[in-house]
Amino acid sequence: MKEIKITGMDISEIEMLHELSSFELCVALGITGNTLKKIVGRQDCLKEPTLAILVRLYLENPDLFSRPITAIEFYERLVEVNPSVSKGDFVLTLGRELSAATRWFSGKASGTSVDLILTNAMKVANGDILKAWDIIVRLSSKESSSRGASPATNRTWKVIED
Repeated sequence: MKEIKITGMDISEIEMLHELSSFELCVALGITGNTLKKIVGRQDCLKEPTLAILVRLYLENPDLFSRPITAIEFYERLVEVNPSVSKGDFVLTLGRELSAATRWFSGKASGTSVDLILTNAMKVANGDILKAWDIIVRLSSKESSSRGASPATNRTWKVIED
């Protein structure tokens, strides 16, 4: 029996099923916005076999797909179980300067790399927010040590010379 062809309609299905923005869909599929515009919603077969295989993987295993968790979503969940984490500590631990707290908590996006850190830490921790936070704290500590910085003490990632 011949398999059905994967089309741009299948990509539209993934987009709707997971309530994704165009950007999130591009990240999930590893394609550019221009490529997405050319193929989404089309009924002809996808030309790129690698992309079609990835779409099949998502369609057959929807649990593999995870929407990135945002910094605000993560923080709100974290402070429910560990209220001692301040917004400042949160942004510093994620490698940003204190000013990011004001931006993030007033509605500005935290950025893809931050969201990916949080999302992947949650995956590694099997969804346990405290374990995910411990992973991030450990990695942040390694990074600050490698740079000779002390963000927890000095409240900045800049290296302060004595």
